[in-house]
Amino acid sequence: MIKYSIIIPSYDEYENLKILIPEILQVLENYSSYEILVIDRMIKDEDTFYLCESHKVKYVQRLTGDRYGDAVRTGILESKGNVVIFMDADGSHDPKEILDLCEHSKSFDLVVSSRYLITSRSENTYFKELGSIFLNKLLRLMFGIECTDFSNSFKAYDGKLLRQLALYSKDIDIIEEIVYKLTKLKSNLSIYEIPGTFRKRVNYESRRKPFVYFLSYIRTLFRLKFLDR
Repeated sequence: MIKYSIIIPSYDEYENLKILIPEILQVLENYSSYEILVIDRMIKDEDTFYLCESHKVKYVQRLTGDRYGDAVRTGILESKGNVVIFMDADGSHDPKEILDLCEHSKSFDLVVSSRYLITSRSENTYFKELGSIFLNKLLRLMFGIECTDFSNSFKAYDGKLLRQLALYSKDIDIIEEIVYKLTKLKSNLSIYEIPGTFRKRVNYESRRKPFVYFLSYIRTLFRLKFLDR
């Protein structure tokens, strides 16, 4: 059985992945039981495919659609690890934190790389950071879950629990759906947060439109809170 599955949703991320994948492999050089999965778009990206092949990384094309939610669902379905770690392909997450996520996942169901602990560091713009802080405080208030960073995708999950969830969100809001549904699935879900670093993206600005991103989170928040689905 594989201990750790590291899942990287990707869409035209070749330039970033050729930096990120070697970084991850270097961090995990003393680990033997892991897999790295790049969940790419539905139409095969030849550059990304051959990059993955050269590093013995599993290349997977998304099922059912090209939205972020489709990548997450495909990654969960394809993963085999006892612990499932999601991270972004754009270089914003520091691969060195994978070691802390792995270590604490031995004792906790969910381990979060949080941008909002005292020793955390973020290179995000002031406007994006302010919006994210507001959103995460709102989520914590409405859900009553002690987690300072719902919206950061860099998390380690208990794979057995994660694979039991029915997930419907289409975009980045699937992250909050996962956290909420895990707490519904296991009432005493154990959560641990490590101080995270959110790095400046290397090759481009985020494709996520802040207003659309914010609305998707609010929509999903109310769907989960009041419709419970």
